[in-house]
Amino acid sequence: MKHRSSIWVFLLVVGVLLAWYGLGRGVNLAPASARPPVQVQNVTAARNQLLALNPRQDDLASLAQLDWGDVTVTAEAAMADAFVRDRILAETGALKGGPLAYLRGLLYLARAEPAKALAEFSRAPIAELPVNLLYAPYRLAGDLRPGVENPFAAPLVQAAQAGKLEPLLTARVLVVAAEMKNALEAYMRTDPAKWSSYDLRLFGLMLAHEGHRGAAAAVLEAAYRGGRLPERLRSPTLATLGAALQSNRTVPPALRELVQTDPQARALFVAGAEKLFAARLHFLKGEDAALLADYARTDAVETTDEVVLMLTLASARRADRDAFTRWSAELARRYPQPEIITWIPSLLPALK
Repeated sequence: MKHRSSIWVFLLVVGVLLAWYGLGRGVNLAPASARPPVQVQNVTAARNQLLALNPRQDDLASLAQLDWGDVTVTAEAAMADAFVRDRILAETGALKGGPLAYLRGLLYLARAEPAKALAEFSRAPIAELPVNLLYAPYRLAGDLRPGVENPFAAPLVQAAQAGKLEPLLTARVLVVAAEMKNALEAYMRTDPAKWSSYDLRLFGLMLAHEGHRGAAAAVLEAAYRGGRLPERLRSPTLATLGAALQSNRTVPPALRELVQTDPQARALFVAGAEKLFAARLHFLKGEDAALLADYARTDAVETTDEVVLMLTLASARRADRDAFTRWSAELARRYPQPEIITWIPSLLPALK
């Protein structure tokens, strides 16, 4: 019974990680003949290193000898017992070893301490990290240090280009690397049931590119029609398509067909257009309180870049520190260029 309970605890933690950092694997639905080879680097011969000792009482120095292949299964055991998890974090900080540092990063993530997790991940030599363990620190570094060069990006992009990642991770990495064509091809080999709101953000980036807008809209529209999208993403998917329709004069054929044939999509597009018009009107008239109130409960993924910018400026004009923190952070995540990161703090005097 104790073993069964530990499995459920581990699955719960992994579920949180999947939702937060997108570690889920896509399922390839393409015909076998159409699939390019995926050379996923697997961690083999995994052993739970905690089985060789009593982790509640015994000395933990042996964890310094942890192998990369043992990290995941040892983390599973540690996450199943909060006392053991906290004891490992408290007593192994001075020990060396890349696998142990990565293990400590996972345990800090399980304790919802992402900054400490990233610090531990960064202690592990990047050159030693197995390909399948690169993505979590890569996403964490991108989220916590927008605008700063991500040290995990280069090896992860190389792995994606070499076909060493699952299609879903390949797609996500290549969008950020601005390889839109290859990213779309990778998305076509994924199962939309494994997508998250992060994928909709990435589709928003692809829809913003004139040369890839039509293909991106077609993939997103096919995912919506195919019935494989999680229910929680169906409305945001339409919102993402709607944002592309509202922001561009040229309507891709896939969007036009969706508007004409799907009543729910048509209603959402109309509502979205009306909301965008109202936002522009509020902003131009200086009605910042009304604008911020309209979007107070809106998921950032459902907002266009234009609206995010207006909300950032409106919150600065109104000296609303909480709203400014929220919307300026979203703006920085979408546009992490140094000039944007430098410009945002220049708005802060209005909050003093």
